[in-house]
Amino acid sequence: MQLGGDQRGQSIQIGAIILFGALIILLSTYQAFVVPNQNQEVEFKHNQQVQNDMKELRSALVSAADGERSSVSVQLGTEYPSRAIFVNPGPPSGRLRTVGTTNQSINATVRNASVSGDIGDFWNGDPRNYSTGELVYAPNYNVYQNPPRTVYSNTVLYNRFGEENLTVTDQTLVDGRSISLVALNGSLSAGRSGSVSVDVRPRSASQTRVAVTNASKDQNVTLELPTRLSEPTWERLLSEENVTNGGHVYDVNVTQLPDSRFDELVIRLERGVTYDLKLSKVAVGSARGNDPPASYLVKTRGNGTVVPEGEQTTVEVQARDKYNNPVSGEVVRADAERGGFVNGEDTAKTGSDGTATFIYDAPDSVSGSVSETINVSLDTDAHKASKPGDVSFSLTISGGGSGNSSGAYTVSWKEPTDTEVSSCPTVPPQGECAVGSSDMFIFDLNLTMESYPTVDGADVTYSVSNRSDLYLGENSGITDGNGENATYVMPLSNGAEYVYTSSGSDGDRLKLDVTTDDDRPAKAKDPGNTGTQSGVRFNVTNDANRTLTVTDIWVDPQNNAVDSLDDPIAGEGRWASEFHFEVGGDTYTSDFVNGENIPFLFDLSEGGNAGEEPVIGPGEKMTVYMYQFRSGGSEFNMSGERVNMSFTFSNGMTKNFTVNVTADDTASSQTTADIIEPAGGVSADVEGTGSLTFDIENTGSSSGTIEEVSVTVPSSGGSSFTRIQETEDNVGEFEIVGGGDNGDWDDGYFGNNEYTLGQTITLDDFATIDPGNTASFEIRYFSNNGGAKDIAGETVNVTVTYSDGSSETFSINA
Repeated sequence: MQLGGDQRGQSIQIGAIILFGALIILLSTYQAFVVPNQNQEVEFKHNQQVQNDMKELRSALVSAADGERSSVSVQLGTEYPSRAIFVNPGPPSGRLRTVGTTNQSINATVRNASVSGDIGDFWNGDPRNYSTGELVYAPNYNVYQNPPRTVYSNTVLYNRFGEENLTVTDQTLVDGRSISLVALNGSLSAGRSGSVSVDVRPRSASQTRVAVTNASKDQNVTLELPTRLSEPTWERLLSEENVTNGGHVYDVNVTQLPDSRFDELVIRLERGVTYDLKLSKVAVGSARGNDPPASYLVKTRGNGTVVPEGEQTTVEVQARDKYNNPVSGEVVRADAERGGFVNGEDTAKTGSDGTATFIYDAPDSVSGSVSETINVSLDTDAHKASKPGDVSFSLTISGGGSGNSSGAYTVSWKEPTDTEVSSCPTVPPQGECAVGSSDMFIFDLNLTMESYPTVDGADVTYSVSNRSDLYLGENSGITDGNGENATYVMPLSNGAEYVYTSSGSDGDRLKLDVTTDDDRPAKAKDPGNTGTQSGVRFNVTNDANRTLTVTDIWVDPQNNAVDSLDDPIAGEGRWASEFHFEVGGDTYTSDFVNGENIPFLFDLSEGGNAGEEPVIGPGEKMTVYMYQFRSGGSEFNMSGERVNMSFTFSNGMTKNFTVNVTADDTASSQTTADIIEPAGGVSADVEGTGSLTFDIENTGSSSGTIEEVSVTVPSSGGSSFTRIQETEDNVGEFEIVGGGDNGDWDDGYFGNNEYTLGQTITLDDFATIDPGNTASFEIRYFSNNGGAKDIAGETVNVTVTYSDGSSETFSINA
């Protein structure tokens, strides 16, 4: 008998195949539709975020017009959520770049604007051009179709959708009678999926405003700007400023320019109105160019003065660039028709506020009252009356003792008595003093003027010959009951400078021959133990009588191969940030997340993480740690290098100096622990109940610095001695005396605080022991939860940690 085939398992197999096929179809559908939709949502949300970043960047650009430097992070791309089964395309990216900023034909123009007075020589109705451009963010998404490009231009942020534009912010060009024009410069192009930090730097910015009006009755003050926004868009943006709505915008139109990516926006302002014009130049990225030079001068002091024959007076000018902002470092020349200038000094350099000062010396004898003209020019060869940069002062010389004062008293400087004055070969009046010494860096020089006969309540004014080299503390004052008043100066560089005082019809000058130590010793360090000493450490002492706060640091290596300062590791602090400062027991850190290419002016308040400005009190020493110097992305050995630097302080003064970097002698062959040892064995003196003193000696060829201390008394089993606590006012638990800079630790007085044995503490003042020197290490007073306890006969372990990270333990027999 023949049996039929058994087909009972075929339905299960077919069902499995159908189920698997359905699963494949579902997965494919999810991959084809759901994943793209989710990714499109990610891209859309990112686009909203990047628009917020661009809003912040726009605010930073507008704020830079007031001199505010800032750094803004823009998230150019994003990341998709991770998927276990499904596949994402590559992460979307974006590009942020400047457009037109390096093309001199792309510029903003102010036409038909005029100003009265000195400024009118420059603002005379002629067109004034200012190179500018725009900043564009373009996304590169995988799914989100036709996303906008986000553009900053002429204070407006807007989204560009093909031929259509949608504004995101309002304009700040015109606000009532205020005109604020911000010229964008620099070159930036960054494309990636991550973020980019955009540094916004003012190149010419201040609070200076000039009052302009139309040059003639039939002309309008006109602004011409490059734009890619339409005329209706600008009409809407400026609608509230329109004349019909109570504003001063007379007309707005946009004209297409052939062979140009930009159109021209023309804003005509109402005639017969005086406008406050504020101009500024800001830059992003690289190729920012130099700060604009001076374009004209303004008289700020001395015009119209009446000067008695044979007497002196001060005239002062301010140099400004074409943005109407002060320019430092410009050399200007003065010429007088009748008199001369003290010591023949007819040229002067403008200081940080753009001012230059001249001391005019009237002729000894004139008949009656005669006029005097002083011409000051940016052209140091000769004064040219037709040149916009030149100004003229009109003075009157009063003969026969008559003038603007009765001449009832004389004014002179008193001879300075500060220790920084080494000698005064010529005493006041018309005195001369030598100031400073090789170990001086920052210090005050107190100066006092006096009147004879004594005059109480008289107005006194002060000035200096160059504010960039000599910081003047007080510009004016009133004489006291002794007929005296005081000011101070802080020398900022070496050389001869003058300090002037005047009151009534008399005055005096004092010549200061300044010598300061502007060459600072520094040590190269290898904090990462990589074999390359790419860190630098040096000290700065504040010998002034006032607290100073460092706000900015300029770093400019003399070796051009050193091109960046960028710490290589995460975190903040010593040898973990570009800048770390230790002073008076306090620490300050300014960490720049992406570092900076140097030379560069670091604004310490802008550090990406900590961002702190160090404060140096009178007499305090600050240790500066800088890390890491690089060349072409690799760490650079700073041994033997010189770095030009400057500190700018919160009072506005800038101190220039150079650090001379030498090798860290202990780094290659020995640690500090190898060269410091107890002097004369390991025994100690017991100085009264509970106190201990022993000597340590530096037997090496380089200095060693103790930063941390820990103490235990193992011989007592930890029960007889538990604490160290000083009981005298102004005496520390630990004190290291001699051998260099002293160190101590003290956390209170009269038993209010104490040190617990075994604790590791940092000294308030680090102790530096120079080569071949011996220092006394004092510890006071050992106790057991009570009064001082005799330490004699015990063994005391003292562990010290040095600045290079090495440590050692001294076992001392008391």
